Amino acid sequence: MTRRAFLVQFALSAALVVLLNVAIARLAVNSVPRQLLRTIAASPPVSALFVGNSLVVAAIDSNAYEQARARTTREGRTLNIGMGSSSPIEHDLLLRRALGLRPARVIYGFFDTQLTARIENRWSDLFGNRAMVFYVDPSMGLRYIAPDSPWRALEFRLLARVPMFVERASIWARIEKGRRRLRDFGIRPRQVARFGQVGDFREIEPLDAAAFRQYCASVVAEQVPLVPPVIDMLEQARQAGADTLVVEMPQAARHRAQYYDTPEWAAYREYVTAAVRRYGASYQRASDWMADEAFEDEIHLSPAGARAFSARLATVPVDIQTPRR
Repeated sequence: MTRRAFLVQFALSAALVVLLNVAIARLAVNSVPRQLLRTIAASPPVSALFVGNSLVVAAIDSNAYEQARARTTREGRTLNIGMGSSSPIEHDLLLRRALGLRPARVIYGFFDTQLTARIENRWSDLFGNRAMVFYVDPSMGLRYIAPDSPWRALEFRLLARVPMFVERASIWARIEKGRRRLRDFGIRPRQVARFGQVGDFREIEPLDAAAFRQYCASVVAEQVPLVPPVIDMLEQARQAGADTLVVEMPQAARHRAQYYDTPEWAAYREYVTAAVRRYGASYQRASDWMADEAFEDEIHLSPAGARAFSARLATVPVDIQTPRR
């Protein structure tokens, strides 16, 4: 190959890579995190913020909550910034943006051991909605993703500039939809709810029951602290003058029987309740509030369930704590 031919091929390849990155960036304009950021930016001040993963997205009916609160208070509108397929890191980044709306109350819903469990931050984990760490306050993202690794911090900064990496989920999501259509061709349609196929959530538990109990016991025995982004959320909300309520989100009876109705979980609950109180927040056990009929899949409340849950949640007072160190 001549030098000229090599340079022409190199230039064409580089141009194709640039065009592909531009196309992917365009596809990602309406990604869920970016839509949430625009919603926060356009919102007037709110009285309450709801934060968490898809359980919070599903469980909160803002109208039902606002109507129930209006019976006893003069509080105004609320905003749900919950986001599916997310971790406390992304919750913290979104809450930091939304605290500018001057909420009087922050309600953080969590699932299982989310308050203390190690957050996986491999490159394969920073995918889809979790990729927002690359473009929403990257300095905070680095604080959680690469706190003690200059080399990984450099990788983080470089990859954050490459849409093919940051927004790769925008391509894979389309491929997955196509794959599922082909897989299901000619067979009985699968049951689908708001958050995807119902079967996708049947085996969502990451640990077997014995390992779950062992983990809960180890947290209490070793005095494992809350994960840093949860601590930051509690501190940021307190500094902003908001009362914070940490909510143990509703679970179906099977999940409660297998994971929550144990001495280890009872001790874990008592431990994390004391931990959040040290940061001036309150804790609400709501895992047993809803019957199985209120769920549309294994973990998400149905719209009717959300209305009932939100109305009840609105009546819970926030027991203001004095932070202790």
